[in-house]
Amino acid sequence: MEEYKYKLNLGLISADSETTLEKYCYTWLYQYKKIEWKPSTFARNEGIYRNYIQGSPIAKFKLLDLKTIHFQKYINKIVKEKTIATRK
Repeated sequence: MEEYKYKLNLGLISADSETTLEKYCYTWLYQYKKIEWKPSTFARNEGIYRNYIQGSPIAKFKLLDLKTIHFQKYINKIVKEKTIATRK
């Protein structure tokens, strides 16, 4: 999010009011980082995107509407589900 705000302030990207977290992360990953990173770094981050962003409860939030509380609630949900899953 900080990188998005930084680039937005520099005019490197536009503030499309319809851009979702999922769309932005996909674009950032495949259009910007894929050519910069080693294949192993890309694969690790692509897995994070697939497992935690793509199709997640916060994926469809518009970037301009996202707040810290949305991320915290999602992280809490993941931690709770993982804790429950590991106790079985």
